[in-house]
Amino acid sequence: MSRFLTKSRKWAVIGAGPCGIGVVGRLLDLGQQVTWIDPAFEVGRMGPFYRNVPANTLNIDLIVAAKLCDSFKFDETQQKRRDRGEVVMADLPPQECFPLGYLVDFLEDSTVELKKHVNVVQGRLTSLQKESIQAPQWTYHVIADDGDEITGVVDGVINVTGCKPVSLPGLPSVVAHQSLIKRLVSSGDGVEKAMAFHSLDQTVNPEFIKTLLHDNPNYQNHRWVVVGASHSGMLVVKNLAEAGVHDITVIHRSPVRFMTLKDNGCKKHQGTGLKGPVGDWVRLQLAQQEANNQSQFQLKQFDPTKSFDKQLLETQADHVVSAIGFVRDDILPRANEEADSYCHPFNVYLGPPTHEARRRALSLVDYDKWNGTLLFTTNGEPSPRGEAPFSLGIYGGGIAYPQNHRDEEGEVEPWVGFKRSIEQTDLMVEAFAAYQERL
Repeated sequence: MSRFLTKSRKWAVIGAGPCGIGVVGRLLDLGQQVTWIDPAFEVGRMGPFYRNVPANTLNIDLIVAAKLCDSFKFDETQQKRRDRGEVVMADLPPQECFPLGYLVDFLEDSTVELKKHVNVVQGRLTSLQKESIQAPQWTYHVIADDGDEITGVVDGVINVTGCKPVSLPGLPSVVAHQSLIKRLVSSGDGVEKAMAFHSLDQTVNPEFIKTLLHDNPNYQNHRWVVVGASHSGMLVVKNLAEAGVHDITVIHRSPVRFMTLKDNGCKKHQGTGLKGPVGDWVRLQLAQQEANNQSQFQLKQFDPTKSFDKQLLETQADHVVSAIGFVRDDILPRANEEADSYCHPFNVYLGPPTHEARRRALSLVDYDKWNGTLLFTTNGEPSPRGEAPFSLGIYGGGIAYPQNHRDEEGEVEPWVGFKRSIEQTDLMVEAFAAYQERL
């Protein structure tokens, strides 16, 4: 093991979703001291919204990831659930995919175990501050649920606050807790139509779709448009088709891509391609479309010369789901808060903690896609001396900061996930050790 991974340091980990849990588990296995900051500690967005969503990862791969960290106490916590008569992830067929609820159960148990060994800070992180670029430590400021301010000092920071779905430009933003927003869409030349915009966090759940159509049976005969052919988008399409919707259009920018397993064992497009039950279903639909022009959805190429409003009007959509991607939940480091942000934005400052007037706000401008190092400038501008963006000992992981992965054939692509977050932690710890040596 690298000497960088054996020296104990004080870390703040921001976020308690699946990837935050992975980071904390690995840090504890490495003997690090951890302050864990989150407003809820309920497995991020996955806990409240994704239990019934089918996984796109084989159960055996999830079990392998769960056993990577001794701190999770996987075998012990699975046995406790067995003793209560529950079905657990460890007992499910290894080569199949199952609803994420089994993974959430494990992650909830892991959260309980990890919290026994860390400094738990439940509340909203408002700022991180260090006195200068060369200062060795950060001061964090958190507002607890009761309004009290909690502060503390750490050496390094790992930001794992996740992402939320991106809304279509100029069209309604449907937050996770909302079912839909109705809006009159206009092209600006007199053409307009009423449309209902639905939450991606809700519509990836097949049980939600079934309930929605049961309560609104006329929706089955309406025209649905899903914008984006990502895994999330095609999962929505599958949910709609299996619930009896017959008129579904997918507006896509890039060709539909699948993960493929090559003869040499190399998995191509593992981070970006369709896989699991959704990938199998889409392959079948495209094969049927090619064979006899029959499919449960139709593809429509996105036209970059037209606005989303006009393209939706051309399809005569009654219902719309945006699946064009995700945006960081923390929108670091702007101070304006959005009502649908799960983890609130926070500010990053340089300057004495006790002299607010002397603080300088920093802007995140980029990050190193190989080790997660976040790179900053002062107020979004290069420094007066013309220096490049600089590191300050803050790192990003998880879906908000996808790190590069090079496959067995040398191809590079972004790769995220619970297992990857554990592996990323070693890279971030080593990068931080090198950063400290430069101070």
